[in-house]
Amino acid sequence: MSRSAVLIVAAVAGGVLYVAGAVALGSPPTATDSPADVVAWFRDHHDAARTYAWTATFGLVGLVAWAARDLGAERPSRAPQPA
Repeated sequence: MSRSAVLIVAAVAGGVLYVAGAVALGSPPTATDSPADVVAWFRDHHDAARTYAWTATFGLVGLVAWAARDLGAERPSRAPQPA
């Protein structure tokens, strides 16, 4: 697979995973919510938070795969060292 195809697949997969996770998560508590409200939100939405964490993880794996392939291919070879 060419580098441009890997980039396109990684970008689309990362975007789809991010959107799917964000939709599953819904609206999280804000920084001004009380600790009890935050705990209650996580208690009620623990599956959504877990889904978001997994989709973010897999999106990151796709990005790392693209970066490793893209950056590794452009690394110059070692120059011969003088004797």
